[in-house]
Amino acid sequence: MVLYAPSHSYTLRHSFYTSLLRSAPFSDLDDCYNRLLLMGDFNFSYARPNSQSNAPAGWHDMLKERF
Repeated sequence: MVLYAPSHSYTLRHSFYTSLLRSAPFSDLDDCYNRLLLMGDFNFSYARPNSQSNAPAGWHDMLKERF
């Protein structure tokens, strides 16, 4: 899966990741996470999960648990 998250707006980026987490395949990763490749421009820092300009905590949690 190739993702391009909005870079110019925290609100749009947060909404993007929140809606992505609710959609397939992320809503039920148990069946496909071991076959899923995530690529693209995420426009957030995985190293700084608490940054205000970052993706929501749920996105970071999913990445930590599954990838």
